[in-house]
Amino acid sequence: MFKVITLCVLGSIAAVTSHSQISVPGMPDEIVQTMQNQQDAWNSGDLDAFMKGYWESDNLLFIGNAVTTGYELTLNNYKKSYPSKEAMGLLEFTNTRWVPICSDSGLLVGEWNLIGISNGMYSLIWKKVNYNWVIIADHSSN
Repeated sequence: MFKVITLCVLGSIAAVTSHSQISVPGMPDEIVQTMQNQQDAWNSGDLDAFMKGYWESDNLLFIGNAVTTGYELTLNNYKKSYPSKEAMGLLEFTNTRWVPICSDSGLLVGEWNLIGISNGMYSLIWKKVNYNWVIIADHSSN
């Protein structure tokens, strides 16, 4: 019985620890969950599931080494840059600040880390579209 309780407590601590890196004060719970899902999808090698956090629109804006417009082009660029699960590594998000813009949008600032491969920062503009929070603009750098 003690082992079962210990495992449950350790599992709870692990879940809180990973969520604490994603959740920051004021950030909507739906965005926290979406980013956790994105991190999990990336770490499973599933770029299609990772992209579910993005606005599925030709107007999606991605700024990295160049400016990209559109969901499909962004997804294709991810697939070209990360052709295998091994190339993707393990992703870890660490958010640092949520800045509300209005009731249905906000700016999220944080860091991404592909453990042992590369790391960088991002600013994400999230907007509620059709009752769902999605990233409408992503500015990521290494």
